Amino acid sequence: MANQDEFIAKIQEHKGMINKILYLYADSLEERKDLRQEILAAAWKSYPKFENRAKFSTWLYRIGLNVSFMRLRKKERTKSWDTEHTELSTPQSGSLEGKELLAYIMGLLQPIEKSIVMLLIEGYDQQEISEVLGISPGNTRVKIHRLRKKLEDYGVKEIA
Repeated sequence: MANQDEFIAKIQEHKGMINKILYLYADSLEERKDLRQEILAAAWKSYPKFENRAKFSTWLYRIGLNVSFMRLRKKERTKSWDTEHTELSTPQSGSLEGKELLAYIMGLLQPIEKSIVMLLIEGYDQQEISEVLGISPGNTRVKIHRLRKKLEDYGVKEIA
């Protein structure tokens, strides 16, 4: 029972982080509810194996992102159209500001790029990002560099 109470307390402590993942990877309220349940179920199932080698937040981010990526892959397999060739409606120049602009730009990014942006905004360094994403620090450095270049092309000057 103490294990369950401890888990619930830690999840409550990190619910903001979970919500950020939900808003990045789920479009509707219903999808966010489903994704939240999947993330929490996966975290609970893995919790007995959590050994404090990494921070709880890093561990939970990794689970949240893995569940989100699996869900996206499953969703893509069920679609008959290729998202790479789907046209996005381009807003008129200057019509988007603040959160709307951020949401539009995030919609243009690949899932891993969204994760990197979120982690950079949260203040994670390259080493921590590589741990969360499960990729090498060198690969992380390259992805961040390419992402910054891509965002510059969209008119974003700085991530974090």
